[in-house]
Amino acid sequence: MKGLIYKEFYLSRKLRIIGIAIYILLMLLCILVKLSALYGNIGHLAESTVSSVESVTFYIMTYGGAVVLFACQFTCQIAADEKSGFRRYGQTLPVTEYKMVGAVYLLNLICLAAVTVLCWVTMLIACLMFGRDIEPKLLLYIFGIGCFVYMFFHGNMAINYNFRRAKTAKMIFTVIFMTLYFGAGFGLIHWIDSYSIKMTGFSIYDDEAEDVTSQVMTMFYKDEVMGKINWLGDNLWWLIPAVLLTLTALWYFLSVRGLKRRG
Repeated sequence: MKGLIYKEFYLSRKLRIIGIAIYILLMLLCILVKLSALYGNIGHLAESTVSSVESVTFYIMTYGGAVVLFACQFTCQIAADEKSGFRRYGQTLPVTEYKMVGAVYLLNLICLAAVTVLCWVTMLIACLMFGRDIEPKLLLYIFGIGCFVYMFFHGNMAINYNFRRAKTAKMIFTVIFMTLYFGAGFGLIHWIDSYSIKMTGFSIYDDEAEDVTSQVMTMFYKDEVMGKINWLGDNLWWLIPAVLLTLTALWYFLSVRGLKRRG
């Protein structure tokens, strides 16, 4: 198992290095923006503008870097294994498909923990730099981003294990992703429109609603979105880890099944 983990880590090292390099450049850019707001050209702008720039920079430093790191740390070298003939070599090893797939999942789980801790440290530094309160929910949000990317990636990995042709797997994954993306998008728009009609009497598609759109979005975020999140956290918080564990187990067994079918 240890050798399989080393193999996965070695083959994916370039992507991980690229992700870390982009992350470092992004952090340096955010630091330069903060320095400019204190001593440079940005500091000469209007106070509201400086505040907006710092707010955007804070969220980029906190969440943007996390997204970049998570996206580049979860990898699966199944395509490389096919090209190099490792699958045939692997059949001579005293390991099962469960261990081969498990090595990938275990490595990605280690990366999830390591990147989460690194992003937490970055968030603490960002809070000190920008004079913001250190809120526990920010730690939870970063971990949530990691879990989402983790589940997203392993769903894609399960598809790749079950289809020999990479193009077919990519096409199926793209169709599923676009369906979920546009479905969620249209659902959110309908939700916002219903809320706007209930609170203001205007649809977001009406010309009369242009003056109250920003107010509606603010109220919608506070009342609907945060209300649902708080209710979920108070009543069904256990459902989130249960769903994550269930999906992880599902992707894992689908991946093992696909690897067995490859022969």
